[in-house]
Amino acid sequence: RYLIAVIAFFCIFGSTITVIDGYSRVIADSQRLLRSQAETDPKATSAIMLAVSLLALGIVVFWASALLPMLDFAMVL
Repeated sequence: RYLIAVIAFFCIFGSTITVIDGYSRVIADSQRLLRSQAETDPKATSAIMLAVSLLALGIVVFWASALLPMLDFAMVL
């Protein structure tokens, strides 16, 4: 039972890291294209990654009592 819990945790953790990284890179590249810049600034990507992480954490903490409706909403999408 503990092995399954550890594997499930690492799967969810890996998915979370992948989504945060991908979403941040897309936002950074979108900003680069909108500003007609040649290259994406790595500091901007890191800042966006931090902002996305904090925003997601804030949503989960602020609406902790509504996690089941959020899960239902996410599963419908």
